[in-house]
Amino acid sequence: MWRLAEVVEPDSDATTWTVRVRKGVTFSDGRQLTANDVLFSLRTLVEKWSPQSGFITHLDIEKARARDARTLELPLTMADGFFDLALAHSMFVFPDGTKDLAKAPGSGPYVLKQGQAGRSSVLASREDYWDRDNGGPYLDELELVSVADAAARTHRPRSRDEPGRRQADLTVREETVREFRD
Repeated sequence: MWRLAEVVEPDSDATTWTVRVRKGVTFSDGRQLTANDVLFSLRTLVEKWSPQSGFITHLDIEKARARDARTLELPLTMADGFFDLALAHSMFVFPDGTKDLAKAPGSGPYVLKQGQAGRSSVLASREDYWDRDNGGPYLDELELVSVADAAARTHRPRSRDEPGRRQADLTVREETVREFRD
C-alpha cells in the first residue's frame, strides 16, 4: 500500500493517521484507485485475518473513514509512531466492493496472463502501468513455477537457464496459499 500513497502522516499524538492516495494510480482494468478502495482493503484484511493483519492490530477499523476521494483518516486504539511502517508491508489493495479477491484487478506493474493453481503462472507487464516513468516493470513477462516439495526445489537442476531467460526460486509456504484462498 505504501507506494500508492503520497502522504502518510500521524496527528500530534500518533493516534490518528492521515493517508492521501497518490493521484493517477489505476487498477489494471483502468479504474482510478480511491480512498474507498484502500478502506475496503483494510477492512477486508481485518475481517479475513492473514499474517499481514497482525501489522494493523491497532487500527480502529470501525472508526476509519474516507474524508474525500483521495484522503483516509485512520484512528488507532493506541498511539503508534510506526504505523506508517505497518502500511509499508505487502498489503494488496482491491477495488471497493470486490467479491472474488482471486480475480480482482490489481494496481501493480503486472497482470496475470495465464495460470494454473499449484503449478505455474505467467505475468505480463502492463503497458498502462501508472508508475512506468519512475521505473518498471523491467521485464516483459514473468513465469512463476510452483514446486511444492522443498527437496525438489533445493536439488532441481538449473538446466532451464537460457540466454535472456533466468530462473529464480521463490518459496511460498503452503499455509500462506491456504490463507490466500480462504
